[in-house]
Amino acid sequence: MPQIDKVLTETGMITSHGEQNVPDRISDLSDELLHHVMSYLTMQEAVQTCVLSQRWQNVWLSLMYIRAKGDKFSSMKIFRKFLDNVLLYRSPVPLKGFWISGICNNSDDSLDYSDIHRWVCHVLRRITPSVGILVHSGSKLLSTDGYPFPFISVHLSVLRLLHFRIDDCFVKKLSSGCPALKDLYLISCGIYVTMFSSTTLKTLVIHDAEPTEHLPKNFEHLVIDMPNLVTLHLEEIPRRNIHLVKFALSNATSLKLVSGSVYEEVVSKVLMRGLPRCKPFRNLKKLKLGERFLKDGCYPLLFLLRHSPNIEKLRLQLTKARYNASVGADKHEKFPNVAAVIDPPCKETERMFNCEKLTEIEILYPKGDKRVPIIVRILFANISPLPAIKINPCPNSGLTCSGGGGGRNAGERMQAATKGWTDSTLHGSCLIQCPETRMSAPNNETCVLSRRWKNVWSSMKWIYADAEKFGSMKSFTKFVDNFLLYRNPVPLDALWISAICNHSDDSLDFSDIHPWVRHALTSNAWALGILEHSGTNLLSVDGYNPFPFTSRHLCILRLCHFSIDDNFVKMLSSCCPVLDDLGFKSCAINVTMFSSSTLKSLIINTTETMEHFPEQFEHLVIDMPNLVTLHHDEIPNRNIQLVDVSSVKKATIYLFGLSFQNSSVDCNILSALSNATSLELISPSVYEEVVPNVLVRALPKCKIFGNPKKLTLGEWFLRDGCYPLLFLLWRSPNIEKLILQLCKDALKFFISSFHEEILSAASHQHLRVSKQ
Repeated sequence: MPQIDKVLTETGMITSHGEQNVPDRISDLSDELLHHVMSYLTMQEAVQTCVLSQRWQNVWLSLMYIRAKGDKFSSMKIFRKFLDNVLLYRSPVPLKGFWISGICNNSDDSLDYSDIHRWVCHVLRRITPSVGILVHSGSKLLSTDGYPFPFISVHLSVLRLLHFRIDDCFVKKLSSGCPALKDLYLISCGIYVTMFSSTTLKTLVIHDAEPTEHLPKNFEHLVIDMPNLVTLHLEEIPRRNIHLVKFALSNATSLKLVSGSVYEEVVSKVLMRGLPRCKPFRNLKKLKLGERFLKDGCYPLLFLLRHSPNIEKLRLQLTKARYNASVGADKHEKFPNVAAVIDPPCKETERMFNCEKLTEIEILYPKGDKRVPIIVRILFANISPLPAIKINPCPNSGLTCSGGGGGRNAGERMQAATKGWTDSTLHGSCLIQCPETRMSAPNNETCVLSRRWKNVWSSMKWIYADAEKFGSMKSFTKFVDNFLLYRNPVPLDALWISAICNHSDDSLDFSDIHPWVRHALTSNAWALGILEHSGTNLLSVDGYNPFPFTSRHLCILRLCHFSIDDNFVKMLSSCCPVLDDLGFKSCAINVTMFSSSTLKSLIINTTETMEHFPEQFEHLVIDMPNLVTLHHDEIPNRNIQLVDVSSVKKATIYLFGLSFQNSSVDCNILSALSNATSLELISPSVYEEVVPNVLVRALPKCKIFGNPKKLTLGEWFLRDGCYPLLFLLWRSPNIEKLILQLCKDALKFFISSFHEEILSAASHQHLRVSKQ
């Protein structure tokens, strides 16, 4: 039994060959349902579905939710490249959610803001309503300083940021740049803000503020002015005195108020002084309090219960006293008479009050805490009727340490910050809620000219990416990646790539070029060109599925240093239905048939060197009934046969030693191009036998050249006393211009021996002969 079958059997799973006739029902689902299922996968898992079957090949390209997690990648460099490619490959459809988890378990490297910035700009231009930087492992805060402010979108409604530097300038730009923003989450951020103001925000969460090294220097007021706020979660923001404007917590239905130990005087005294100013909490149904309610015999707790007539659930959370680095010991050890602190005999409690809607009380306490019985006794003495009380131990206090170097490490803080941010939470929040321009480093800096020029480049429709002035191919690749990611989502007319770097021996692989090609074609580019390439290995599309050059808009395609075979040509013909201009430069041509009903221009120029030649001689048939321009360099080991090219007006054919297998090969080049108005036929020296023999044998089959006005011939016309030249002139009554291309050795022989014969034979009224 094969090992895989054994494993499946032991796990109770059915082997594939045991269910050969079972239909694939999942693949029969609509794209919409498949997208919903795949939205619960990480982006890496979603991309891997393309290998399941042909049905799944392109499903991931239209995913509306991208959740990119770096923990499964071997390095952060690979994760960056993966996410760059995902965004460039992706189909141009709206994006509903984009979340990044930038921690790589196998690498100490971390994401810079320069990486995140281009991704955020790219997805916000795709009308994304929800964006989140969920996890980040770097020690430095991420800052938008020095960058164009990225969070500008009329569609963005949910924003989650982790480990960012947040100041007043950031908040002001966010408020003006995102007029539809409703939910803002700031996790483990450095808060340097003095004013939060928004008329649209409904949720504000500031969670787990950054440690000492990122604290503001001075105490200042932090004003929160949000008249439409529904949910507010504030953890301690160091050196900021919170002031709430235009909304009061007395209207809340759920209130959580947690502070440090009762033994810390400042917080308790400040909150105690604020109690008499409180209005009745008539809407309050859920109340959670920290240790501050223990002050003065639980007076704060009793006060809030007395002023909350509709309270239904009460939760009290006891914690161990904070460790203080200056003292060096747990304060519980210094206060053995805890009962005297929370239940002083000299202070009598007030009269009993009614809480008829209160149905549940829960007390969470740390192990070994002796205060619980005293608290229960106080509740029993003051509340009527008293509901059942649940007393449960809590494994940890949930509070950070106040000492200078203590507290949770970065990993623990991040884990706590993202706790509860499950897949369902993330998705639920979204479901509920000109002329050609050379693009190079120095020439693409128009954004610094003035404010008017700042964003003009991002809407360019003609892009010429030239590596010539870059220091390395790596920096060029990074530049083009960033350029395309930052670019506005507007149609692209043309993308040209010149991949030769004078300062580097490195070269591009097709894996580098492929995402650029994909991005250009999904942006409806009608012209695409890989114009120069310096690598030794041919670029190949083998292994890429679907065929990279697939577009119903592509009209012009130029390729350099590619491997071209029959399969490539067939796929190109079927996948580009409007292609009318095709050019190959320095390509290895292993084709036996070029057939197209749409092509009007075909250029095959400077074919590759000997190691890329086809192994055997074969016919190369060119069947293009609508072809107008044909430029054909020698293709080694290919006998050219032209079929139905009567529409060609301009033809250039270069024939050399390996164009024909032997002198007996039939050639129809001259007869097939009799309708051309411009004909250029270049061959090697007259002393080479094969090409002249083949062409001279083909002359009698030629019709009258009634249209040619320009004729260019190579040295093969010298054969047999210039018989080929004289023959063509006799059959070209409308010829106006004749160009004879000779090598240095044959020039004197021709001028001295045949000049007069040519003049007398060429008695055409349109022909002018000049010496050069």
